[in-house]
Amino acid sequence: MTAADATRTSSIGLFPGQGSQFVGMGAGLAGRFAEAAAVFDEASDAIDTDLRALCWQSSATELAATENAQLAIVVCSVAAWRVWAAGRHGTEPAAVAGHSVGALPAAMASGHLTLRDGIRLVRTRAQLMGGVPRTGSMLAVSVTSDTMLQDVLANADRLSLDVAARNGARQVVLSGSIGGIEAAKAYFGARSRTLDVSNGFHSRVMDPVVDAWSRAVADTAFADGDGPAYVASTTGRMASSTADVTRDLITGLRRTVRWDLVIGDATRNRWITFGPGGALARFGRGLIRADDITNVDDSFVADSSVDRRAHAR
Repeated sequence: MTAADATRTSSIGLFPGQGSQFVGMGAGLAGRFAEAAAVFDEASDAIDTDLRALCWQSSATELAATENAQLAIVVCSVAAWRVWAAGRHGTEPAAVAGHSVGALPAAMASGHLTLRDGIRLVRTRAQLMGGVPRTGSMLAVSVTSDTMLQDVLANADRLSLDVAARNGARQVVLSGSIGGIEAAKAYFGARSRTLDVSNGFHSRVMDPVVDAWSRAVADTAFADGDGPAYVASTTGRMASSTADVTRDLITGLRRTVRWDLVIGDATRNRWITFGPGGALARFGRGLIRADDITNVDDSFVADSSVDRRAHAR
């Protein structure tokens, strides 16, 4: 059963991945909601790092570093989730899913991970990925037909690149060596853009840290889950056990993010994005009406400005 099949008439909570960070993120939520402020406190204490300072006082360059960006995105996403889940703003979504590192706050929201264990695991992931020699890059390619999609996949194979993400029907992200990405950029031209990232994530460039990441996940305590259903980012399928969740987190470091399967053809779903989820909302163009998407971010105002239809399960 895919996420689209299971939640076609219900809401799904979505958590963003790396690249969505910006200086000052989370300040609005933490300033207005005690639940969000408490997340910053607990997460900062768990890893002995001032996450307020990281999110609000870093330079844009500092915040974009993998070691920092992943922590910042996750703490802000969980803070947004806690604001929503407090119960005053809408009912709980039936399912949750996260794009790349966003899978970790999704695991926390579904009750499979505590915040303290989860943020420690995020720090490990960020440090491992950030420590890989910077030999890779990433390229987003627009596709408007199945023929174009097959052309992208064929050229990825030709250039020894990996498909890092399929972000819906209209975008494929390639990842791998800098030379391979440059060659792909030359081939696809105006249909493509190089991403502002520090390495080739979700590609063979990350192979040196796969084993260490697998051990880190295996050494972390997971629970059965008492929240919304967890949707695997690598398959778009509902997790039926904690083992499914840990498998998705482990393989998600290297495998393709199948966001196309997560969002599917869910034209009747309500989407709730948590944290800096603007990019995730854009992936919904052509799939879901804009007024069926609620963004719980720094501009979120409880009760007064939220489309109440987006709250229904």
